[in-house]
Amino acid sequence: MIPSAQLRTILLEAVDAGLGLLGVLGRKLTYEVLEERAQLRREEIPQKMELFHRTLQAEILYQKLDIGFTWHPSRTLVDYVNELQQLPGEGHL
Repeated sequence: MIPSAQLRTILLEAVDAGLGLLGVLGRKLTYEVLEERAQLRREEIPQKMELFHRTLQAEILYQKLDIGFTWHPSRTLVDYVNELQQLPGEGHL
């Protein structure tokens, strides 16, 4: 079994590496957005992986559609997709 402190360190290193594909500035901005919109600090990601994942999914979806994104902690990606389908002029899945 992997000690929890070691697992937290490995998870943060993996997240850093993944976000590093965006470049140093992209990674930094992503962490700032996570903290600002979801009140999720980098150090909390290992304990809040589901929140981290949901926030990134919804954020990316809205960015691709060039629509302003507002984070709601109780919403899931499905909720955001349903909301998008209700927008005027938008198509349905």
